[in-house]
Amino acid sequence: MHEREPQDSMKVVGEFGRAPQGSKAIKRTSAGVLALLLIGVMLFLPTNFMIRSPGPVFNTLGKDEDNGKDVISIEGDKTYPSQSELDLLTIYVQGGRAEPGHDSGSS
Repeated sequence: MHEREPQDSMKVVGEFGRAPQGSKAIKRTSAGVLALLLIGVMLFLPTNFMIRSPGPVFNTLGKDEDNGKDVISIEGDKTYPSQSELDLLTIYVQGGRAEPGHDSGSS
């Protein structure tokens, strides 16, 4: 009796003795490249989200650092000197889409 090698009906041998690269591998590679390109494009698109963080603090009862004048001054009424501080906290906004006539704070 002759021994026969079992034949795998699913295996197709190509020109050089190996299975040919089918369209499945091409589709998988194309999908991966397309996904990477889409992710790369999405990284540079603007979003509606903004990051708000504390900005510089100014003492509004003190003197201006640039010209030495009071930040708040009242004309025509009696004022009294004070050692108090009234700090104004500013907010730095980063990101988001700028609307016409509005500054989004991004630079």
